[in-house]
Amino acid sequence: GCGDGGRLGLGYEDMETLCEPTRVESFWQSGELIGSVSCGAAHTIVGSAVEKKFAGETGGERIKQLVGGVVYVAGPSHILGRSCHSFERIESIVKKVVVQVSAGYSHSALATSEGELLTWGNNRG
Repeated sequence: GCGDGGRLGLGYEDMETLCEPTRVESFWQSGELIGSVSCGAAHTIVGSAVEKKFAGETGGERIKQLVGGVVYVAGPSHILGRSCHSFERIESIVKKVVVQVSAGYSHSALATSEGELLTWGNNRG
């Protein structure tokens, strides 16, 4: 695909068009599992896998919590508000568990584990 503006998330060195699938080394090296990915016209959004983890016990009852669902974006500033040539975590939603991501032409949407819908992007035309 087209690497213009960093939309492939491969860094400054790989911003050309690539015709073969290419592993995103930053995710591979971190060991973070990918749960969902969506590509817009000029940006890409990725959600890490969501898992239920044991969090302790209360009154003899096991408590599980959802972990993961961290969101990363890559692409140009006219879509994201800043240039992201490698995938960057969206810090403003770090406390939310995102279960689904979607990238439109110049906007994005997320669904959280609590049923929230979050949207952002170019709200014109």
